[in-house]
Amino acid sequence: MSCEGQKKRYDEIDIAKGIGILLVILGHLDADGQLSRYMIYAFHMPLFFILSGVFADTKRPFKAYFIKNFKTLYWPFFVCFLFELLLIIGYGVVANAQFHAGIFRQFYDLIGIDFDVFNAPLWFLFGLFIIKIVFYFIRKSKCLKALFLCAGIAVIAVSKYVSLPANCLWIVALPCMTFFLVGDLFQKHILSLSQKVNAQPKKAALLLVYLLIVFVFGVIQNQKVNIREYLYGNGFLFAFNALAGTYIVLILSAFLKKSKFFSKFFTFFGENSLIVLVTHYCICRNLLRWVMSCLDLSAYLYSPTTQIVMMVVVVGIMIPTIKIGNRYLGFVFGKNMRQQKRSEIKTIAQ
Repeated sequence: MSCEGQKKRYDEIDIAKGIGILLVILGHLDADGQLSRYMIYAFHMPLFFILSGVFADTKRPFKAYFIKNFKTLYWPFFVCFLFELLLIIGYGVVANAQFHAGIFRQFYDLIGIDFDVFNAPLWFLFGLFIIKIVFYFIRKSKCLKALFLCAGIAVIAVSKYVSLPANCLWIVALPCMTFFLVGDLFQKHILSLSQKVNAQPKKAALLLVYLLIVFVFGVIQNQKVNIREYLYGNGFLFAFNALAGTYIVLILSAFLKKSKFFSKFFTFFGENSLIVLVTHYCICRNLLRWVMSCLDLSAYLYSPTTQIVMMVVVVGIMIPTIKIGNRYLGFVFGKNMRQQKRSEIKTIAQ
C-alpha cells in the first residue's frame, strides 16, 4: 500500500494512508452487517488505489519499473502466500490429513485465479501489481485509459446480473483500475488540496461536514460492498461513496497535518501500511477471537466497547511489529536493507 515513485513525500498523503490502514483494521474487527463496516468498506480500498494512481511513476525504463513493483508488491504477496502454505502443510502433517490435491490447488492463488487464502488482504498487492504493469503500457494513450475506465465501470454495472468467476483478481482489478486512473487524472488537485484547505479552513470544514452527511446517507442506501466479491450494490452509489469517502479522508488529513501528535501518529502507520496490511488480519480474525473464546467472552466480541479495546490492542501490537519488520524483515517488503542501514548510520552520525 505504498505510493512508490515520489521524489518528495507529502505528509498529508501519508496521513491519509495511515487513516486508511487503521480503518482496514477496524473493518476486520467489525461484524458483517454493522453500519461502521459498511462505511469503511464503501471506500477504504478505492482510497488506496486512488493514492497509488496519484504517484504512478512510469518515467523509468520498463525493466526497472517492473523490478521495483515486483519487489514492493508481488514479492511480499509471494512470501506471505508461501508462509501460509507452509503452515497448511505443517498442520496437515500433524493432523495426518490427506489433502495433496488441495495443496496444489493453492498455487492458483499465485496467479490471481480462484484466489482463496486466509490472509485475504493480500489480494490488494496482486491487484495493484497487475494494474501498475498494465498502466505502464497505456499511460500515454487517452483512448486506452478510457477503454479500461469503461471496462471497470462495466464490471461494476453487470456484477448484479452476470455470474463472474469467483475470486478472479484479474477481473477484480478492472474496477480498481478505474480508481487508479482517477488518482492519475486528478493528481495535481489531490496534491494541492492541503494548501487549499489551509487557505480556506472554514469552507473546507463545511465541505467536510456536508460530505460526511451525504456519504453516510449514501452508505445506508447502498449498504454492503466488497470489491473482491463483486459486491458493489448500486453502481452509481458505490462510485459516489468511494470518491466521497476518499475526499473526506484527504480533507481530514490536511487538517490533521497541523497537529504534531496526530500527524506523527498517522504518518507512522501510513509509511508502514504495507507491513500492517500483511500482518494485521490473522490478529483480528484469529488471535483475538481465540483469546475471547478462551475467556468465554465470545458473546461480547462485536460490542462497541470490545471493538474499541480490540482496536487499541491491535494498534499496540502493530507498533513493535512495524519496527521489527523494518529492522529485520525489510527484504520481505521490498526494502534495500543495505541502503536502509546506511541511512540509519548517516542519521546517527548527524
